[in-house]
Amino acid sequence: MSQPDPKWVALGYAPYELARHWDIPNLIAERIVWGILQGGEALVRGRDRGALRTISKEIGATLSLGPLTWGWFDDVEIEWHDLLKHGRNLVPCEYEDRVSAAAARSANDREPTPTAAAETKMKLWLRQQADDPPGRKADIFAWAKTGELIGEEGKALGRRSFSRAWHEAAPSSWKLPGPRTKFLRLSDIKSRSN
Repeated sequence: MSQPDPKWVALGYAPYELARHWDIPNLIAERIVWGILQGGEALVRGRDRGALRTISKEIGATLSLGPLTWGWFDDVEIEWHDLLKHGRNLVPCEYEDRVSAAAARSANDREPTPTAAAETKMKLWLRQQADDPPGRKADIFAWAKTGELIGEEGKALGRRSFSRAWHEAAPSSWKLPGPRTKFLRLSDIKSRSN
């Protein structure tokens, strides 16, 4: 059987995504994600000194629990299929019925939600941008929501998901306070990307 394409979920979003997917409390999902990361078997990637690389074996040493936080790495993401596979063994027995029922109800048990996919695509777009911001943060969010900036996935992008993506992936010059001297129209951004 061939390996499915990787589906990346931002680590900060992973416990909530898992809790929603399996219908379990957020705290339990957070502990499951922590246990997966401590095991070092799930595929995890992040940035260390700017380079995106696999950090599956290293991330466990930087973790603290309650709430789940990590140090040393930026833009940390966990692979969704591994999250489900390795997390299944860590489900407490009192939640086993819920997880089994959720898995049985799900016709597409292997996909992250549209919001998580939109957040991942937004981060990718932000990482590819030049140092000159094309507009205000609010404008970029609005453009993403129309589907014009990152495609149809952008329509599922929530404000909190966008804020996480902005915090993790927007160029640092975009986050500086003060007025912006130059604003581009959406058509200018598209022509600059091509």
